[in-house]
Amino acid sequence: MEELKHYIFVAGYDFKRDGVNYALFCKSRMRKIYAIESKKENLIFFICDFASGKITKHTVEFQNGRPFIKESAYKQFDAISLSKNYNIYSGSPYRFYKGKTNTMSIIDIYELIAKIGAENPKTLLELSFFSHGYQKGPILANSYDERIYIDPITGIEYQYLENERNKDDIDPRITLDINYLKAYIPDAYSNLGNSFSDLGIMWTWGCSYNGDLNNLFSKMFNNTKYKEFGIADDTVFIFKPYSFNEKQIQMLNSTLFKDSITESGLQKFERNKEAKLIFKDFKNYCCALSRGTFAYSWANIFNIIAYGALVGTDSGYTKIAGENYMQINPLLSKTVKFYKNYLGFSTDKEGGMYAEYKNKLDCEP
Repeated sequence: MEELKHYIFVAGYDFKRDGVNYALFCKSRMRKIYAIESKKENLIFFICDFASGKITKHTVEFQNGRPFIKESAYKQFDAISLSKNYNIYSGSPYRFYKGKTNTMSIIDIYELIAKIGAENPKTLLELSFFSHGYQKGPILANSYDERIYIDPITGIEYQYLENERNKDDIDPRITLDINYLKAYIPDAYSNLGNSFSDLGIMWTWGCSYNGDLNNLFSKMFNNTKYKEFGIADDTVFIFKPYSFNEKQIQMLNSTLFKDSITESGLQKFERNKEAKLIFKDFKNYCCALSRGTFAYSWANIFNIIAYGALVGTDSGYTKIAGENYMQINPLLSKTVKFYKNYLGFSTDKEGGMYAEYKNKLDCEP
């Protein structure tokens, strides 16, 4: 019997109105994969487009080494509408509001993955998210996880339980999602991990920008003590008074050194005084942030290799031979090298500078 190979590609909605059609990136990815299929075995691709609400199934069959593609409708949801899903909230034109519409949700993606796990276990080769993104994962529509829900018809206020998902929220929240599936769709949860091939991967192609960290990276790289290789852990970086604004000072004191200030003998940062930073503390902080990423969570929970942007890097769009691709901003190569040289990260073999996340990072204690 011929071995099945499944792929699921998810296209987010361009809520920023940048003119990006993420479904095109899914199709370019599909064409790239079947073009390099060495065994010429049949492939099945699911493209889940949040913008149009369509999940389409693409079956690729090879005849005499040439691919023939059959496309069929798999499932239809409501298309995301600028007027129905975004302009209701006056507070932000970029905030998604589901309301009465039946738009696609991340739960629908989990159920599709689980269906493969139940019917064709160990055949999912790749799950990819093409969308805007941040440290916690893909932003498929820019919905919000508020713990109080107001029914759009009755106006009744409802308090969500800890493991419930907000009905207006269609974006992924990996920890909440796992708890939700365990509690409410246990069969789907049990089949999620069973879907991935031993060679299966998850890839989130969007950004992982962090303004405060990026600011700190910039100051570190411009410090005379910084070098690409060979900085000792006990090296102290000194920054002049007023190098950081008040918000950054609060961030540094509350997160970066909350456990290590006393141990190292350093004083808490004050804006009008020199700031001293031990390199090991900075490395530990970046490692902790990395363990909070969507990609790491997938690698850790499902014991697969996952790819995603390193915290403090953002992705962009490029075209090669007419095909659409995403890659990490080349201007941030210095940040990528820091992670590789000091935290032990590897990057993808396709040259996009995305980090490879394993179920345990090299920098973990």
